[in-house]
Amino acid sequence: MAADPCWALGAYIGVITMLPILLATVISAAMGSGALDQQRSVDRDTVRYWDLPSGSHLAYVRISASRTASLPPVLYLHGGPGAYEVASVSEYRPLAERWARLGFDVYLYDQVGSGRSGRLHDPAQYTVARHVADLEAIRVTLGAQRLILIGESWGAALGAQYMARYPDRVARAVFVSPGAMDLSGSAHSPTPRFDEEMLAWVRTHRSTEEYRRCQTVDALMARDIHRAYERVGDATLDTLFDAWVTEAILSRTVQDSSLVRGARMAGMGWWVWTVTNWDERAHAPPIRSALHGYSGPVLVLHGMSDYLPDSLAIGYATIFRRARLVQVPQAGHLLWVDQPEVFAREIERFLAQEAGAT
Repeated sequence: MAADPCWALGAYIGVITMLPILLATVISAAMGSGALDQQRSVDRDTVRYWDLPSGSHLAYVRISASRTASLPPVLYLHGGPGAYEVASVSEYRPLAERWARLGFDVYLYDQVGSGRSGRLHDPAQYTVARHVADLEAIRVTLGAQRLILIGESWGAALGAQYMARYPDRVARAVFVSPGAMDLSGSAHSPTPRFDEEMLAWVRTHRSTEEYRRCQTVDALMARDIHRAYERVGDATLDTLFDAWVTEAILSRTVQDSSLVRGARMAGMGWWVWTVTNWDERAHAPPIRSALHGYSGPVLVLHGMSDYLPDSLAIGYATIFRRARLVQVPQAGHLLWVDQPEVFAREIERFLAQEAGAT
């Protein structure tokens, strides 16, 4: 049975090429039999939608607390940007239910531009600031004073951005296989561009027509991103993105590649991936100094076989005053796939501290 890794692929692609973090959470529910089984598993859960003031239309699933407690809700932030969670909820439900038994409502949601959430008609709006604003709007919608964030890969970077902006609204945070938290000032092109590794894969493994279409998108983005989007929209590039991640990336995100054999992506968002990763370098503010002031507890989980360097996880553990770093043997970037029990147990213990404090 293949695991569904879409949650965390986020950071992988970014490190290899222009992105910081690509999947951190969502492989498409490819539990061996593909998209049909994925659809059936999701339909057993109630998928709801938030319509936020920003215009974002976000799909989510709630795993309700199994006992009454006045505890902050837990939000799981998937990777990418451009990965997804809702279609993979059957994979995460056993983990989330352990946290729900402590008294936490757990929310899994697809960020704007990916999975079952809405795509934006203006791709230039896929910014780090937009993702942070959406997260704050979710908090307001839930009526929660504070949140508990679990961020995986790019989701860790998003969580750090939110905490720098709203430190008093986060009770505690978990960073899993974290990607770079602060890419401000990093080298970047003047405009978003087509990822070079993906473009090379298309040239080698897809049709000449598809390759030329991707070249056209790249050339147009250099001049006018809106014209590029008009020429080739979400459906075409999302499908191609799914194929590339499935065939070229997934096996590199785990120590034991048999765990993802047969899995396939279905729901990746190419435009949000491309533009947000560029924006994180070009426009996102530096946040390290702001994070030094955060006083809440932080847990950092890092697989010792992660393709991301140890220095990133150590950086998270160093910058927060009350952080604990757990290095997990025999685990790659998709730590919850390689070592699901360690993943669930460490987070469960960390959340139990919050539950016991109320």
